[in-house]
Amino acid sequence: MQNNTEIKIYINDTATTEVPELENYNGYLVLLNPKSWDDFGFKTTFNISIINFSKLEKPKQNFGDLKLAVKNQTPSNAPMEDVFFQEYLGRSIEDRTLDQLPNEIFTLPEYDGFYQDIENYFSNDESLINNFYSKLRDTLKNNLQSKITTEDFFNKSFKRTLCFMTHAEFLWLYQQTRPMRIFQQQIAQANKIASIEYSGFLNEDVFIMLHGFLIATLENYLATSFIKTVLADDELIFKQAIRDGKVKDSKFKIEDLPEWKNILKDKVKQSLEEMSFHNIETVMPLYRNVLNCTLPENLNWLINAVKTRHDCAHRAGYTVEGQKLSISKENIFELIEQLNTFSKCIEDQVNVNPQYT
Repeated sequence: MQNNTEIKIYINDTATTEVPELENYNGYLVLLNPKSWDDFGFKTTFNISIINFSKLEKPKQNFGDLKLAVKNQTPSNAPMEDVFFQEYLGRSIEDRTLDQLPNEIFTLPEYDGFYQDIENYFSNDESLINNFYSKLRDTLKNNLQSKITTEDFFNKSFKRTLCFMTHAEFLWLYQQTRPMRIFQQQIAQANKIASIEYSGFLNEDVFIMLHGFLIATLENYLATSFIKTVLADDELIFKQAIRDGKVKDSKFKIEDLPEWKNILKDKVKQSLEEMSFHNIETVMPLYRNVLNCTLPENLNWLINAVKTRHDCAHRAGYTVEGQKLSISKENIFELIEQLNTFSKCIEDQVNVNPQYT
């Protein structure tokens, strides 16, 4: 029999942890209290309690801490500074009870035992438990992992929880998003190098080397992201195979037929690993036609950057005509910004909201 007991959510501001006085309410109230703990600039820690208003004494049970973050949250802004919370905290107490958290909010408990504690609290009532997780926008229980892979709060805060470290769903995601993590780490390194003040010839040569490094970073991301995604899906393997000139006319011996999928996968893998992913005219059709990605119409900046990279890598910063390239600190910062925007466009369509499914 389904339990129709109401579950509401109430969020306190930083000044109080008091239980609100609610008249004519006899359900469960989930109370969230923000804390001052800082994860590399991200203040995402909230204490969570549940109060049972159906009982005269209104018992309150504490369930420890969870992480709560808002989509596009930056290190300098706490969730409570978001537009939603600013409007929410201006409401009367009665109007601050929420049916559920907004879609731009994601939560994840600090510790793995949280889920068992919640199930025990609700006496293993499946309808109440599922309702609770849905209203709380729990990342794991609502399969929202892929929605937050490109979010800074995911890398700086959510991934530090024990819950992240102990669940297979997150371990899979960790591997699946590894290309983006490596890309972000390399971009961060390039940013630090470019921020240093150099003198003399170093002022020219460092930026020439950085340009080549940045394009190689993008090449690695495009290659590993595409290959990992394709090889993890039988339909994508076949889709790539019929477009690959080295693979599409493959012949199989009769004795190979029982293993034809594995053989085809190996052929596709070998062909992709031999491909040069800095050839933009070759790579972009792969993302469009195999992974159904919609890409920016104007990629001239990237095509030109790849051509410049060729001079950086093969002629030590000189053109065919013997002219030394002129690459400034500002050029590097602009390229970093363009690469970040472009890679996020790809990541959103490959891992966050896959367009090929």
